Amino acid sequence: MGVYFLGLIVLLMNGPGGGPSGNGGPTLLEQGIDMLEKGQVQQAVPVLKRAVAENPQSDQAHNYYGFVLGRTGHLQEAIGELQVALRLNPRYPDAFYNLGAALDLAGDYRGAQKNLKAALALRPDFPEARTELGFALAQSGDIPGAIVSLREAAKERPGMASVHSELGLLYAQTGDQASSLAEFRQAVAADAKSPESHNNLGVALHQSGDLDGAISEFRRAVEVDPKFADGFKNLGQSLRDKGDYAAAVQAYRQLLALQPDSAPAHAILGYTLRWNDQLPEAAQELQTAIRLNPKSGRTHFH
Repeated sequence: MGVYFLGLIVLLMNGPGGGPSGNGGPTLLEQGIDMLEKGQVQQAVPVLKRAVAENPQSDQAHNYYGFVLGRTGHLQEAIGELQVALRLNPRYPDAFYNLGAALDLAGDYRGAQKNLKAALALRPDFPEARTELGFALAQSGDIPGAIVSLREAAKERPGMASVHSELGLLYAQTGDQASSLAEFRQAVAADAKSPESHNNLGVALHQSGDLDGAISEFRRAVEVDPKFADGFKNLGQSLRDKGDYAAAVQAYRQLLALQPDSAPAHAILGYTLRWNDQLPEAAQELQTAIRLNPKSGRTHFH
């Protein structure tokens, strides 16, 4: 699921600072936020840490330091900093959002939902929080609730590819193939450079029986990202199901170029070569599969 920290929703540059710079320039907090905006996450860590140390009563400093800790893999420390931010300011929607996202990532879905709902209570027009709530609900198994939350987020902020992708996956779980396809199409429309979006649409098209449409989407996925292994795997499967074994062989060879030590990839290439009447090559690939994974049992033609 698409769990992520956002954190930079509103830049509260005029609130409680993170300690003066000493020369009339930007505060430490402002410097740290500027680094985050520029994508300099690692460089922002020591700056925001100093901002907290020099002004421990700054709710913003604790929020942004918690955010950057989460982004750099220090999840429990991030949760602690965000909780401090909320003790200092119990009406801080960004901190509730970041804490909810961190708890979701930590597997505390109930805690995540509680904090994300608190963020929404303080700021009803908060599509990022509504999106994250949808992810948390899905993780906890509440598929209907997740769909409602994500649909509301999509209305509040159209064009979020991650929301449409998640809705597509959720509708697929409920068996609503038409809605799933529609959401995956919207995900591709929102982000045509996402190999995952093309891949998801390809899978849905394959399942609906549209092999040509599926093949087109899988080809697009690997054009966008030539190292996208799932795209080559699914492309090969669709080409096999269509009966185009020669093209399927090429797709699986490209998969093996990315995963040369994958026994399943060698095996499926072997089967496809067999169906394409390339028996010596098929035997070689199946022998390689056995060598890579002797415990998999006998590899045989079928």
